[in-house]
Amino acid sequence: MPSKFMQTMAAAFLALAGAGLAAAPLTDYGAIAQPSDTTQRPGAMVWMDLLTDDVAAASRFYAEVFGWSVERSDDGGYAYATLDGRPVAAIAAYEDDLGEVEGLWIPSFAVADVDRAAAAVTANGGSVLEPPEDLAGRGRYALVADPAGAVLMLLRASGGDPEPAEAAKRWLWSELWTDDVPAATAFYEAVLGYRTVAVRDGDGSAFQVMGRDQRPYASVVESPLPGV
Repeated sequence: MPSKFMQTMAAAFLALAGAGLAAAPLTDYGAIAQPSDTTQRPGAMVWMDLLTDDVAAASRFYAEVFGWSVERSDDGGYAYATLDGRPVAAIAAYEDDLGEVEGLWIPSFAVADVDRAAAAVTANGGSVLEPPEDLAGRGRYALVADPAGAVLMLLRASGGDPEPAEAAKRWLWSELWTDDVPAATAFYEAVLGYRTVAVRDGDGSAFQVMGRDQRPYASVVESPLPGV
């Protein structure tokens, strides 16, 4: 089951995203692909949302490090980042006491059928934190957690999915650290339709590469920090 922290952060994300989408005067606020089309890329990580206790500081940081252009809502509680005119990520305020944790990135993975994927989550030991729902300007989504508690969003974007990133300063890869690699790969194969291939790097250490439709999308490795 997801930790209480993860559940709280997920609930905060949903509340902030819903309020932000209704109030923030941002162009194409909910779209994740520019220009929009109907291309779907099931299995791809297509979007990232950052929950943070300091939207302004996070916006400055990513603008300086990656050259993102960041536009904030009037109340400062939500920001939308683009690079070369294309959407990259969103940043939302979360002001509860997080202790040493000051932010959380939540990835969105494209699926062809959100309802079916959400059902596969529960059938394979995960949790549905927010059931499938339509979000104006974005598409149909569900917020879920894998059996170890990692939070992710399942998304069928109404405006299509962005092209795979090949340039610097964009999202290129997703890697999961886990204490149970076989369980994790089995879960994501069932939910996202991945196939898994074992790979060894130069020092002989093994990791699992997951993908579909002849394209790799993510990797799974034994966590070097047990319990994290």
